[in-house]
Amino acid sequence: MSVSVRPVKKAGGQRTSAGDVIFNEIMKNPAVPGDESEWFELYNPTTVAARLDGCVVSDDGGESMTLGQLVVPAKGFVVLGASVDPKANGGFVPEYHYTGVLLGNVGDELNLTCNGVLIDRVQWTELWPSGTGRSMTLGLGDTATVSGNDFLGAWCDAPAHYGDGTNYGSPARPNPPCPAR
Repeated sequence: MSVSVRPVKKAGGQRTSAGDVIFNEIMKNPAVPGDESEWFELYNPTTVAARLDGCVVSDDGGESMTLGQLVVPAKGFVVLGASVDPKANGGFVPEYHYTGVLLGNVGDELNLTCNGVLIDRVQWTELWPSGTGRSMTLGLGDTATVSGNDFLGAWCDAPAHYGDGTNYGSPARPNPPCPAR
């Protein structure tokens, strides 16, 4: 069986497009104190797997990391964690370990850039969902796009437990719908 993999960065005539991969869930304020339990999830809304080798995740304050070998499956998810210790992460192991970026609880931003092209950006403030031990999840449907995830109303505190039950979220799985406001 052959799986088609599309490089997100420009290569072999491929054009990079905003929204090829998007930020879909962010655990910026885990129940376990400290930054080592933070994680975020990328979602690929396209029908072809996306290779992110060499892409950069950064914030506006100068924190950044360059991704090594990483593929986000078509219509799939990849969780990147500050730790791969399941105890620190509430009972699950992220697919990718990262360093160099801290997620601000009150306000911050995440940028995904590939070959100089901004693929996605999420910027949050103190008004955005931030319950302790609850990931900030992107709703379903029209909000699961590069422009849809830019708005406060598209995000909510995760409503369901995962792993050992100390945190709420849906790492590496589709997010449940956000409750009506």
